[in-house]
Amino acid sequence: MTRDLRLDTLRGLLLVLMAVNHFSWLLPDGWWGSHLTWQPLGYVSAAEGFVFLSGFTFALASARYGGNLGLLWQKAYPRALQIYFYHLITILGVAAVFWLVPPYRTVWAEWFSPSRETFLASLSAMVLLLHQPAYFNILPMYALFMIVSPVVLTLLARRQLGVVLMASVALWLLGQVTNPFEIATTLLFPSHRAGYFNVLSWQLLYVLGLVLGSPAGQQAMAPLLESTRLRSLICFCAVLFFLSRHAVILPEMVDGIDRPSLQWGRLTNVLLLTAIGGMVFPKFSPRACVPWLAFLGQHSLQVFTFHVVAFYLLLPVTSAVVATWGSGGFLPFVALVVAGLWGAAWCHTKYQNAIPLSLLGMASRVRVS
Repeated sequence: MTRDLRLDTLRGLLLVLMAVNHFSWLLPDGWWGSHLTWQPLGYVSAAEGFVFLSGFTFALASARYGGNLGLLWQKAYPRALQIYFYHLITILGVAAVFWLVPPYRTVWAEWFSPSRETFLASLSAMVLLLHQPAYFNILPMYALFMIVSPVVLTLLARRQLGVVLMASVALWLLGQVTNPFEIATTLLFPSHRAGYFNVLSWQLLYVLGLVLGSPAGQQAMAPLLESTRLRSLICFCAVLFFLSRHAVILPEMVDGIDRPSLQWGRLTNVLLLTAIGGMVFPKFSPRACVPWLAFLGQHSLQVFTFHVVAFYLLLPVTSAVVATWGSGGFLPFVALVVAGLWGAAWCHTKYQNAIPLSLLGMASRVRVS
């Protein structure tokens, strides 16, 4: 499948927004650009788009398997392991610095506690995904969603769209009243942090991505956007959410926009923006892109991991910059961090170019023998 550079560009943009937002939380009074980076289009953050796109792109890349559960599993299982591996190595590496470098214990106490108090318990909780400090919550959720992707895509290929959507909505409703990770963490590791996002609620975004990225889903959903009246209604409602988010004419919403549980207002806003994306994207060529952002999007796992590590390792520096220069010093600092995202993508490109040569050599020796 030829890469869709539009999707790579969008994913790269979301990565940049997440990096900027995560570092900007250290500014006590925020910064003037927050309206451009934090939920700029409504009550929707970059994380929602990232999760949806993850499902969408996986479905697109898996279309050639035609609902073959075995082939889909062979694709999804290694990817899930890779995501889990990246998460585990990263969180254990940061934890090792936390435990071994005393100055970081004080700086990270708010972000990484209670790892310094219970070494073995924290280690076990991390391996079991039941201790997820700040910003270590996206990848565990992504890995879990990847595992169930073959089943969902197989059902979609068998024309079970209704079953998939009803099951996903039912889980979302359940997520409005309970959080399985919070329950498990409270029972097994009561002093540790469960993931910020409720997987029961957020799976709906990923499943919608799988649905809209699959041939069966596209065939079923495409006619819905052919109505001019429906298109106008979608745009009108999206504008209302936008105005409310920025308190222009309409007041900001208080209820229904909870992020961890993906409440109804936030979910509705996501659906509206997704529909608008479905209207706008076909107007651009799949080769249309912003090269720098597309490059980041093509290495999203590595770039995301890098920005989390950078956040923790640079936390003392970031805090000092913010305390001394405020937002004036923050902007050039975070610009350097964002530029560093390119470095992570570049390093991964070099790694990818080096590995296939050795693998090809091994494969040829196996065939000869």
